Amino acid sequence: MMNIIEGLWLEVIYIIFPLLCYLFYVAYMRNVNELENKLILDLALFTSLFLSIKYGYEYTNRSWMVLFNIPLLIAYYKERQSGAVILSIFMGLYDVFILEWYPLLIIMVYSLYLIIYLWLKKKNYPFIYLLNLYTVVKGVSLLFYVDNLMNCNFISMGNILVIMLTFYLLTYIIISIINQCENIINLNINIKQLEKEKQLKDSLFKITHEIKNPIAVCKGYLDMFDVNDKRQVEKYIPIIHQEIDRTLMLLTDFLDFTKIKIEKDILDIHLLMDDVCASALSLFKTRRIRTSIKIPNQDLYFLGDYNRLKQVFINIIKNAIEAIPNNKHGVLKISVEHDDKWISIFIKDNGNGIDQEILSRIDEAFYTTKKKGTGLGLFLAKEIIGAHGGLILFESKINVGTTVIIKLPRNY
Repeated sequence: MMNIIEGLWLEVIYIIFPLLCYLFYVAYMRNVNELENKLILDLALFTSLFLSIKYGYEYTNRSWMVLFNIPLLIAYYKERQSGAVILSIFMGLYDVFILEWYPLLIIMVYSLYLIIYLWLKKKNYPFIYLLNLYTVVKGVSLLFYVDNLMNCNFISMGNILVIMLTFYLLTYIIISIINQCENIINLNINIKQLEKEKQLKDSLFKITHEIKNPIAVCKGYLDMFDVNDKRQVEKYIPIIHQEIDRTLMLLTDFLDFTKIKIEKDILDIHLLMDDVCASALSLFKTRRIRTSIKIPNQDLYFLGDYNRLKQVFINIIKNAIEAIPNNKHGVLKISVEHDDKWISIFIKDNGNGIDQEILSRIDEAFYTTKKKGTGLGLFLAKEIIGAHGGLILFESKINVGTTVIIKLPRNY
């Protein structure tokens, strides 16, 4: 009895394990197309059948080989008609040549399964009807094999009923487990999709709000503007000009989000970083940030877009400065290292650091932890560096600081 129970549990494991692997694959990949989904499911079902036949017989006697039919029922349940037909052929050949059962009856039984499935599908009956009819047909077909089963543990109707009831319950339980797993996967996908949609709406709202502010300022000054007042002209025109520039910059960033254009030329990393540090000097002085800048004096040439890379470095330096609390003595270290393949730029701060959850999403579009951020800065940085064939990496520890590593190929 214990051997039978152990064999049944192993049979369930053999059948369900490949299917769980299929579900994990679909959940992990997320964007699996329909054809790939069908192929992976068919592979899982064939693997289930193989494991059942190869190892199931070792733990259960021939009377329980009816459990090999469970993958076939799952194929019908998942509406994999072509896969079910191929499974039926393999199972029929096994029944005839290995178990030495009647060929004509085997053909009739598996053909009847397909006919029942097509009829129930046409009538839109639920799967439970197929399970009921399949169990009945299989139970009746076993009566014709009594002579073949004289050496097994059952020859009575009662034994057949027990085996078919077990088959019915195990099939129902396995399909229920698959359904629950699929429901959980779909629920998580829907939740993440809703979160992305909410994040997108929030980010678009922030961008709209950011654009609205400078336009409102311009309108306010224009309403007060007196072209005959020289003092107002000298005071308001520069402000309006600055606000228009800010609006154009926001719109440019948003357009850049959809398409990154790179115009490469021969660059020297030494000159580029000197220019970046000079541009960021006012930020260092305003926040009283101590800097340590180590850039090799030798010429390190590569192909890149000067303005785009400068935009990336200044944005990362600005983020590093903002990560340092006002009550802390800020330190920013910028260094450049190189080997035969890469030029590596390190930008290290002693700010608050970033926890792993935020770090895993830091370069996602529209994802931001800033109250007035758009979530496009680091996403654009990653796109620009990627267009150069480079990498951007983040290393961070809470209350210690963050290091951004930008690797550019030495392709000149």
